[in-house]
Amino acid sequence: MQLIWWQWMVIGLIVLSLEVLIPADFILIFLGLAAVITGGISGLVTLCGGSTSNSMEFFIYGTSAVLLFAFAKKPLKQYLMRNRKNIGTELFNDFVIIEKEDIQPNEFGRGSTRGTGWKIRNLSEEI
Repeated sequence: MQLIWWQWMVIGLIVLSLEVLIPADFILIFLGLAAVITGGISGLVTLCGGSTSNSMEFFIYGTSAVLLFAFAKKPLKQYLMRNRKNIGTELFNDFVIIEKEDIQPNEFGRGSTRGTGWKIRNLSEEI
């Protein structure tokens, strides 16, 4: 069965959206991006008047998926880990500590915001 270029795009977008529902350590993101890349290349070839074979499309898909895994996973994880400290400061500036003692660096404690209790962690080097 030959997939048309737009079918690759739809499959890629579906797989990309599944990463939101099923956290799979970025695996679904790279598989979805590989399908979108395959659809884009196949669409460009079709636009230029050519056609791609089924085996060529799966070769492009497999190659792009392997290259994304090899070269994009580690930098993406490092970027997200480097910027994770800023997420809580923008969203939860109004946290109130429930525990009576201060939370030590890299330790967990209890806090509340807007009436909801949360398990919180001190990511800074200060108390």
